[in-house]
Amino acid sequence: MVLRYTARLNTTIPEDIERRFIISYYLADNTVSIYEPFKRNSGIVEGKFLERKRYKSVSGLREFIEPSEFIVGGNVIVNSYSFQVLSTDEYTTQWITQNIK
Repeated sequence: MVLRYTARLNTTIPEDIERRFIISYYLADNTVSIYEPFKRNSGIVEGKFLERKRYKSVSGLREFIEPSEFIVGGNVIVNSYSFQVLSTDEYTTQWITQNIK
């Protein structure tokens, strides 16, 4: 089972403002990976942005990032990159409503 979120970088660099990412949270082993989909004529190489592994939480509440830290409209920091979570897929939305209070 994988939770998927779309996100953008929190940045003021003009070249990075329009970049979008797919953040995948793997429930089986609590790992995270970040992928950048292809965008025509962007000049940026698409593909793996951050490899799949457990990333430390900067919130100080937990040792590693957990699904409750990914809030649509909120910010999450993964490996010192700050992302704004834009949306989720249908499965993720259903899982969140059933499992996160």
